[in-house]
Amino acid sequence: MTEINIKNIGPVEEFSYDLGACGLHVIKGVQGAGKTTILRTVQLATDGTVDVRPDKRDGSPRGEATIAGKTLRIVKQIREEGELTIDGLGDLSIADLHSPSFEKATTRDRHRIKTLTRLAGVKSDASLFWPLLGGKEHFEAIVPHDSLTTDDLVDMAQRVKRAIEREAARVEEREKTALANARAQSSIAEAVDTTAEHDDSKLQTLLESAIKFHSLEKGKLDALLAQREAASDSIAKAETARARLAELGQGKTVAEARLDVERAKVGLTDAEAVVRRIELELDAAKASARAAGTKYDAARSALEQAKREEALHAELHAAIDAAGVASPSPESIEAQQNSVDYASRSVMSAKNAVTLGVKIRGAIAAAKEAERYGDDAKTLHQEARRLRESAIDTADVLTEAISKLNDCPLRIRLDDDGDPRLVVATDRSEAEPFDELSDGERWIYVMQIAAASNRLIVLPQHAFGELSPSSKVQLHRLAQANNCYILTAVADDCELHGESYGTVVSTEAAE
Repeated sequence: MTEINIKNIGPVEEFSYDLGACGLHVIKGVQGAGKTTILRTVQLATDGTVDVRPDKRDGSPRGEATIAGKTLRIVKQIREEGELTIDGLGDLSIADLHSPSFEKATTRDRHRIKTLTRLAGVKSDASLFWPLLGGKEHFEAIVPHDSLTTDDLVDMAQRVKRAIEREAARVEEREKTALANARAQSSIAEAVDTTAEHDDSKLQTLLESAIKFHSLEKGKLDALLAQREAASDSIAKAETARARLAELGQGKTVAEARLDVERAKVGLTDAEAVVRRIELELDAAKASARAAGTKYDAARSALEQAKREEALHAELHAAIDAAGVASPSPESIEAQQNSVDYASRSVMSAKNAVTLGVKIRGAIAAAKEAERYGDDAKTLHQEARRLRESAIDTADVLTEAISKLNDCPLRIRLDDDGDPRLVVATDRSEAEPFDELSDGERWIYVMQIAAASNRLIVLPQHAFGELSPSSKVQLHRLAQANNCYILTAVADDCELHGESYGTVVSTEAAE
């Protein structure tokens, strides 16, 4: 059942038309005849959305319309009965796709996209965005759950995009840090020649060898210096001994003094005998004995003195003899000093080599760290780029959603500010903004998208008037190809009636 019957609604007293075959159908009549009222009444029955609600005819108790099996009765309120035998757009308005009443183009496109997703029956579901980040787990690790609490798919896409971009920014900051660390480590490595020997065990062995060599050569030098000092001391002692000997002169020897003692002892013995034999000469003998005793004491003192002098002579002669120890030559000391200096330089060189080895090993480690940081930076750069691309690809999720519509040529791309925009491929551009198309071009695309089998779509009269003849033909064929009905109106100097656009084309061709 595809009949349209309207009675006592607005200026329309009575109107009947059977859509019949699929295609474009036109209500014709003079201005004020009620063409717009008919379109609004049909749209109210099929979609439930009109900008101005139709009312009953003046002077009539009620208005009534039967649209493809559904009846509307208009008194003070509108009552609906029956079921449509054809489909409408539900609660969606075709005008919301063509020219939503918003000032900004981005807002208009946002509204269009929302309308398209609803028309396609795609609900806001986070799972649609999971593939962008490699699955649910990775997605939930980046996108906060509260970003998903919306029934607006476009809004969800924007929230997901911003969350991914925030994560990309965090990754880029980590990349900057990694690059800075890589540069810092590289500067350390570049300041050191890493080709020199830097094996710690080898360098320590060389240092120990140098220290041992230096110790040995220093010992040799110390021995030579000690020998020179000893020689110098012995020479000084010899000179002192010679001076003392000269001072002492020629005294008695110990043997001479000992002989004198023996002689004195014999004298003493004889004297005592004389004392014994000659008591009469006691006084003289005692005197003689005393004299002999004094002599004896003097002789003993002389003996002790002789012993001391003999010991001193021996000591002095020994000092003189010691002066014969050869002092090392200046050449030999200089040569040994050079050897010690060489050994010192060897020790210093070995220590420097050990220190350099530490620097080289640090430089090599820094180079490896620089490489690691560089690899990290590359990985982070790739990750950030992937995230940025994933953020952009949120538009592809929306495009995929609206692609479920009939032959939908529209795609969604992000502009420089990151706002989703509807684009379409034309002969002028691969991605021309839908909002910048002419009204007529947009109506063709809108009708193409809305067309579906057994669906009735109301095209506003002013929109139809903006279409070129070829576009009108295209629209008729589009409806036929999709087994749907498009109803519009055009002003004409005739009584109010409806006809297939195929008839109109045939009439125009005949004329």
